[in-house]
Amino acid sequence: MIKKYLPFIAVGVAIVMLGAVAAFFAYGNKESNNGENKQKNSSINLSEPLCDQIPSSVIEDAIGKKIINTDQTNNSTTSTCNYYVDATHFIALRLNNLSYETQKKGQIVLDRKIITNPAIKAEHFIAIQDDGLINDIVLKINDSLFIAIDRSSGTTFSEDDMTSLAVAIAGYINRVDTQAIEKTKSNSNQSTISTIDDEKFIKNFFGLIESKKSSDAVSLMTNKNTSDDSIKQAWGVQFNNMSSIKVISTEANMKDNWTDSYRQYKVILDISMNPNSANAPIPYYGYENGQNSRYINLIKEDGAWRVDAIATGP
Repeated sequence: MIKKYLPFIAVGVAIVMLGAVAAFFAYGNKESNNGENKQKNSSINLSEPLCDQIPSSVIEDAIGKKIINTDQTNNSTTSTCNYYVDATHFIALRLNNLSYETQKKGQIVLDRKIITNPAIKAEHFIAIQDDGLINDIVLKINDSLFIAIDRSSGTTFSEDDMTSLAVAIAGYINRVDTQAIEKTKSNSNQSTISTIDDEKFIKNFFGLIESKKSSDAVSLMTNKNTSDDSIKQAWGVQFNNMSSIKVISTEANMKDNWTDSYRQYKVILDISMNPNSANAPIPYYGYENGQNSRYINLIKEDGAWRVDAIATGP
């Protein structure tokens, strides 16, 4: 009786196994559609053809063969590029917008051995078939994006070729990502730290004092210097006692401490003080006739830069 039902039991096990595999991959696709498919710290993405993102030269250098043509296919979750070494033989790279961990679990369900190779400088796994050959090498881009190096057209490419290719692609992605990060930093610095504009602002501030427009200069200071009439007046009196003031040089200071709303400059000023200011609470308001060094702190208030402090030290 048991022998009679063995074929049905075998079919049932096969169906369960196939169902498990399908469930794993369906779950991976569900994860990718639940907002986890955003790019994180990588320039590799699905918005451009993979053939354009991984140049043929990377493949050629890795396997030592000339790529004569590429073939690109795309859909909402996959970008595949076939790199042909002749009319029929190719290396296949596949970029998937699916869960990396679920992809690994799916290979385990298929009874494939999962290993890694320390030469591949990226998070990855290698799926080994029952015959001992590599089925896939999967490089993680982020939690829901990966590049797979598939076993391609027959026996044209060796295990060493696939491994060398994984090493090369990981290195290329790391290099491109580093360049993208540096470019982003550079663009960010250019957009948020324009020292040329700051220098113009500082020269304009002291130019107003030189032109005897002290009240206009005070209006360019932060709220803590202008919200109280007595403080505002004290600044005005000090500025009025400067017979002449010229900016000799302006130098960014302690840039590591700068933020989107704070900057500091060391400014060399050539000043001539009104002799009557010798009787001020601090003689000559702390200035000397001739060159004086001052540290100017700039603070952004209400979207505009303002002078927050004029100090003798940083």
